[in-house]
Amino acid sequence: MHMRCHTSVKPHKCHLCDYAAVDSSSLKKHLRIHSDERPYKCQLCPYASRNSSQLTVHLRSHTGDTPFQCWLCSAKFKISSDLKRHMIVHSGEKPFKCEFCDVRCTMKANLKSHVRIKHTFKCLHCAFQGRDRADLLEHSRLHRADHPEKCPECSYSCSSAAALRVHSRVHCPDRPFKCGLCSFDTKRPSSLAKHP
Repeated sequence: MHMRCHTSVKPHKCHLCDYAAVDSSSLKKHLRIHSDERPYKCQLCPYASRNSSQLTVHLRSHTGDTPFQCWLCSAKFKISSDLKRHMIVHSGEKPFKCEFCDVRCTMKANLKSHVRIKHTFKCLHCAFQGRDRADLLEHSRLHRADHPEKCPECSYSCSSAAALRVHSRVHCPDRPFKCGLCSFDTKRPSSLAKHP
């Protein structure tokens, strides 16, 4: 049995997904994901978990126990993965790069804050927020006076019949632009081009 952990042999298969395990106890734990069974109950609050290690971590929220301490500063953590993520701060490594500029961040949360603050393009005339300058520029046409083309189904107006044809897709249920690698589909070719 022990030798299986050194090979790729996983004879215990889940009948609900592609998961396979080395031993039956691992498969039993996995099956709780499908059944949402949570046999490990906290005695101090309504929390329940699928396995004992999740309950152990949860109990630290009641006890204040922080067994994982950074050896370079005084930071303490309830789980080892939080300490590991923290150590990136000391390494100087910045693995998270902004897609809009050259800024790099040590943590994903910091990158999300950066994008929200620096790269959310807000309209000066209404509550619209775009992801990039092109979004904002396209939206800003709504506020210009020279808009002879009016949408018959909403308040949209624009300067050209071609732009009105593109806009009219928002009122049509068809999503003709499809990703060849996943199930993503959209009404606009520009949205397909931005799709990761």
